[in-house]
Amino acid sequence: MPSLNIVIAQRNPATARELSDQLGVHFTHVSVATSAQELSLIMRRHQPSVAVVGLELITLDEVTALSRIFAGLTIICTHHAPDERMWMAAIRAGAAEFCHPHDLAVILHAAQQASYSHPAWPIAA
Repeated sequence: MPSLNIVIAQRNPATARELSDQLGVHFTHVSVATSAQELSLIMRRHQPSVAVVGLELITLDEVTALSRIFAGLTIICTHHAPDERMWMAAIRAGAAEFCHPHDLAVILHAAQQASYSHPAWPIAA
């Protein structure tokens, strides 16, 4: 997998740490956000290509906003009890994939689809 930056936004700190450890070998830089506000700050500062966001931490409306503001961002939504209805809603909101946060294979596969060109994002504030 090419060098990419990733941000992990999960409500559960243990889940965020585990994902960070597992994904750290596949990405150049891994950031962890513990709130929607911190996620927004990290997005503007580090401009990651991939965001793994827990729907226990942010809403589908916030996923929609991320996909509109950060064109080219690959968003992977996670939830500890994913179902088909939630999957469809996440995809409609702009996610590339939706899975359980411990499904590393699905997360990595979706991340491989990340845009390799630098997205045209807003300048960091």
